[in-house]
Amino acid sequence: MYLHIGTHKTGTTSLQHYLYANRNALCDGGVSYPDINISEGAHHRLGASLNRRLGLGVFNLTEVRLHISELPGWQQLKKHIETSPQSSILVSTEEFEWLTKPGVIRDYLGELDYKIIIYIRRQDRYLESFYQTLVKGHQRISAPFPRWLNAVLNVWKIHDYQILLSRWAEVFGRENLVVRIFEKEAMRGLETGFLEILGLPEQVIESCVIPKSVWRQQFRESIDVRCLEVIRLANQVKVSQALQRKLLREMVDLSNRLVQAGEANKLLATAQERESIMSSVKDSNLAVSQLYLGGGGDMFSAGSFSNIEKLN
Repeated sequence: MYLHIGTHKTGTTSLQHYLYANRNALCDGGVSYPDINISEGAHHRLGASLNRRLGLGVFNLTEVRLHISELPGWQQLKKHIETSPQSSILVSTEEFEWLTKPGVIRDYLGELDYKIIIYIRRQDRYLESFYQTLVKGHQRISAPFPRWLNAVLNVWKIHDYQILLSRWAEVFGRENLVVRIFEKEAMRGLETGFLEILGLPEQVIESCVIPKSVWRQQFRESIDVRCLEVIRLANQVKVSQALQRKLLREMVDLSNRLVQAGEANKLLATAQERESIMSSVKDSNLAVSQLYLGGGGDMFSAGSFSNIEKLN
């Protein structure tokens, strides 16, 4: 039982479209990517229901008294696991990243041979990119980046991968977590690397194709910070959804023109903010490197804080 849990902003959307488009080929290789509660090629509704309707999400902790079997899709998934002719099942949603009690999954689905797949990204870039998503997406947040970042560093701590991985390791065992560095995997080919984790034979991997929908990512990619600021300010006055979408299209188009002209700036965080982000997880990153990656050094390249050309 493979659970791909994110994290956000590590190529998940493209990868999920790829998996969904090639689910027949995956079946030929013995892996079922079930068509259950699919949204944008992924199982987001399964994960979101645990976070919100069960109240188990980092941002949605409540006292809701429901059972997982009452949530849409979970009974169907359990039956699929029991009856599928394929030897492995794959569920993919970065909504699982926010799940504070992943044991609810094992308790309901049973004692299966679980493998938890997670990609992690250098935290300053991760937070910049995720903030852009929150401003442009349905959340439509209006908090300035410095205020939002302060809440992340001092309250939510979603950038601390040791906290995240420990939650899953406590339930499924550290040996069953497959951790990959997004930047390294993207360079060698994210899709191929992921299929190799699943143990698919080479002929199956070669038969998989990149679907056209994977390339429709312009609204998800980071945009020029000045264009983003226009959208953030519009979020403050609660414009209609139709007007917000129109504004988003115009700002994405403008940002693209700025990129083509070599005048775009996609860097939200200052050098001082980047230093604060990375300093806050220095010990955590070292522990993650030692426990999950077999290393003892910095698992992320320090790079240049002033020359990041693109944030996915």
